[in-house]
Amino acid sequence: MVPTDEHGRVVAFLEKPERAEDIVTHQINEAVYLADRVLLIQDGHVGLDVRVPFPRPRDRGTAEFAALKAHILNAVFEGRLSG
Repeated sequence: MVPTDEHGRVVAFLEKPERAEDIVTHQINEAVYLADRVLLIQDGHVGLDVRVPFPRPRDRGTAEFAALKAHILNAVFEGRLSG
């Protein structure tokens, strides 16, 4: 997990051309804010693979951001992960 006050620096780093980085977090809000793709791992396999379609900088206060977080949370809590 990245401290919230450091998110801006991480986003600036990720916006550099030709950047490919892996970020590991247990926070869905952080994953949707920082990543272009959210993977949930279950039993050593990818259980859910979701692209984050929002341009940066991302606004956590939008309905679309909340809907994507809810989609991911629902998949976790309803056991809809494949694998």
